[in-house]
Amino acid sequence: SPIDNNELVAATDNGIYKSIDAGANWSIVKTGGDFKDMQFKPGSSSTLYATNSSEFWRSTDFGNTWIQSTNGIIIPGGGSGYGMRIAVSNADTNVVYVGMVAGDGTILKSTDGGTNFTTVYQSTAKSLVGYDSTDIGGGQGDYNFSMTADPNNINIVFLVSHIVWRSLDGGITWNHLTDWWDQLHTDMHGIRFHPTFTNKLFNVNDGGVWLSIDAGD
Repeated sequence: SPIDNNELVAATDNGIYKSIDAGANWSIVKTGGDFKDMQFKPGSSSTLYATNSSEFWRSTDFGNTWIQSTNGIIIPGGGSGYGMRIAVSNADTNVVYVGMVAGDGTILKSTDGGTNFTTVYQSTAKSLVGYDSTDIGGGQGDYNFSMTADPNNINIVFLVSHIVWRSLDGGITWNHLTDWWDQLHTDMHGIRFHPTFTNKLFNVNDGGVWLSIDAGD
């Protein structure tokens, strides 16, 4: 918690847990496992978003209770999304992006703080999670999959798996910035902007921690 360092919330593969004594003791606040990501709503100290493999959840009381959002959370072909990730931006605190491995990389977008979603990208002709854009049905995904949104421009979104992808129009179209065999190591597990210097973008992958000092350019 940004206002109480004794309060912690953890999303795990065995549910969501909360501690009010700096991690000495934990209580389960959301049963069900396989959680993949958890993010603050920008500008809020109490609203959290969390995803597991196929569901999106919201909490407005720093993890004490959770409400599932189902409107627009559509998994291509049904079943599991095989790893869902969240991207938010200070540029518009009501916009939430959710990416999933299913459908070779499917992007959902909410403009009302995660209550309702629409699918803004789904294509069987270009894979966002393969070794290249034509690697339909390939790649690994799930554990090596991440998203982030530019803190200054809500329409700029990055997605990483084996290569780095960037959208300049809110997730509708995507262009790849690296190749898995060149520029940047494959098997990417995280991508995040520096909280203060927003021209700096970090990528953590099987080859270590990498830094862009021009926001991905």
